[in-house]
Amino acid sequence: TDQKSIYIPYIVALVLGYIYDYVVLILFKLFGLRIGDPIETFGVLAVEAACQEHTYNVDKFEKLIGYEPPVDVNESIKRTRDWRKRKYPNR
Repeated sequence: TDQKSIYIPYIVALVLGYIYDYVVLILFKLFGLRIGDPIETFGVLAVEAACQEHTYNVDKFEKLIGYEPPVDVNESIKRTRDWRKRKYPNR
């Protein structure tokens, strides 16, 4: 499916994340309700994780200890896409 992306400024997303976290906390304190995994829901942790750079360079490990990744970049991207399709089939 084709999904449209929307841009939400970081500060707006962060404020909404804090509001969401407080609502979830109140629901938990008052009614004992637990709503989702903090990283997979729209809380502060999810906003911060989505806004971070997640690129790692293994060149230093390769030079220092002879590290070789078990799969190449293209295969790891393919595996990640396949995993996301299995984990989130409706997205």
